[in-house]
Amino acid sequence: TYFTLATNLPEEVVKEKETKLNGGENPSKIKHELAFQIVTEMYNKKDAKKACSNLADSTEICSLKDK
Repeated sequence: TYFTLATNLPEEVVKEKETKLNGGENPSKIKHELAFQIVTEMYNKKDAKKACSNLADSTEICSLKDK
């Protein structure tokens, strides 16, 4: 998956994402999570949150990234 190829997430987290997707999770939400993770790893969390806020349907995803 792209989570495996493009991020440094542990395999357990990647499998969790795959399970959610296969279980009917909205693919758009998973894509936004992937984008957030990539930007966080390549730049920083601040830039990832800024990019996330530019996505029309990302309110829920952005709010989850406050941790």
